[in-house]
Formats: sequence, C-alpha cells, structure tokens
Amino acid sequence: MTKFQIQFDPPLPDAPKATAPISPDKVEWSKVLEALSQEFDTHYLIGDALVAYYPTAIMNVFGDLYGEWRMFSAREPHVMRLCGYPVLDVTFQGEQALFFHSDEFSLGDARKPIAGDYNAADVTNAFKTALDRVWSVIQAVL
Repeated sequence: MTKFQIQFDPPLPDAPKATAPISPDKVEWSKVLEALSQEFDTHYLIGDALVAYYPTAIMNVFGDLYGEWRMFSAREPHVMRLCGYPVLDVTFQGEQALFFHSDEFSLGDARKPIAGDYNAADVTNAFKTALDRVWSVIQAVL
C-alpha cells in the first residue's frame, strides 16, 4: 500500500493546536476571511499523482477537508471535490480505499486505481490531521 498525503501551498501558517471542538456552524466566517485573506491550494498526493485544483480561501479548504473526513469515516464511495469541483472518485473494498481519476468514469470496470489501494483508516487519519491543522489556523484568528 502507498501512503496518501495532504499538503498545502503555500504552507499553512503556524498556529497552536486548537482545543475547541470542530464546529463549523459556530464560526464567524466573515471574521476569519477578513483576518486570513491568503488563499491555499490543497494537494492530495496519491503515489506519484498530484491532485490539486486551485488556491482558495481557508473556509473552502476547511469545507473540503471536513466533507472528505466525514465521507471516509463513513466509508462512503463518492466523488472527491476541491473547491466544489470533482477531482477524484473513491470507492471502498473492505478497509481499502481505491482512487480513480474522475475523467475516466466512462471506462467503467476498465478504470485502473491510482497507484493501487490505500488503507482507508490511514486516509481517514490523514484527513483528520489536515483538518485539525486548518481548524487550528481558523481558531487562531478568531
């Protein structure tokens, strides 16, 4: 199995680890966006494949990571999105996650997973770790 990684470009600013539980519905997003106008590009590294879309506000980065963490936690097959745009398809076979390029959907069963299979718990943890980092940055500016 290959390791799934999440990186940010530019790197996220340093922030102390947040102690507040993740609760996006209680965030004053206008205040966060005012305090942190920098945009970030989320990169998913899957084997040798780099999947990214476009730099966006921290609010959107948070939303992407939060949604993926929840879907991976539930082991729900889905279309992964960055900034609302489809970038990958993910399916599960037991505790293995398989990533596919979304532009190959028409190939059906002939699609080949990107760089093999991944331990779904490891991917879930990667999303949770990245989400915690983003949440800490958000909490630091509130």
